[in-house]
Amino acid sequence: TATAEKIGYRSPEISGFQFGVSHTDAGRTSKADNNQWIVTYDFGVAKVGYAEATIGAAAGTSAETNQKQMGFGTSFGDIGIKYANGTDTTKNTSGGESSKIDTNNWGLSYSGIEDVSLYYDGVSSEEKTGGNAGDKLSGTTIGLCYTIAPGVSALIESGNNDFTDASSTN
Repeated sequence: TATAEKIGYRSPEISGFQFGVSHTDAGRTSKADNNQWIVTYDFGVAKVGYAEATIGAAAGTSAETNQKQMGFGTSFGDIGIKYANGTDTTKNTSGGESSKIDTNNWGLSYSGIEDVSLYYDGVSSEEKTGGNAGDKLSGTTIGLCYTIAPGVSALIESGNNDFTDASSTN
């Protein structure tokens, strides 16, 4: 929401720990405000993190969406490895789950070629509860970024996504 009013704070890194909080206002006529927090720890060989967000219902009811994510990233010379796992849970006005989506995301990168970096990103996601339970999404993206001059880059990227609708007979 690029035009939404936001406020946030990210602490300085202290002995590897860092935290942040933010609030995105949905506007006067909506109660779908987004409140987020994150904590990370960089222990030299890798960085780990955990984050949560709560998004209220636009109508101001007790329904809300909760998002949780944890992940890590590390590098060995020119090779980078990242993994994240997240859950997006939507609750209805009676407090029950109307939707729960689990997602895994992983990535590899290589920057050992002068002015060139290569990367791969994979994602798999599945709706666990609700009217769309069993729906699955998977995707892969590969890319190459070439630095032409300082501040000028060219990006070539290719992606593939596959969606399976559990309720479809086709």
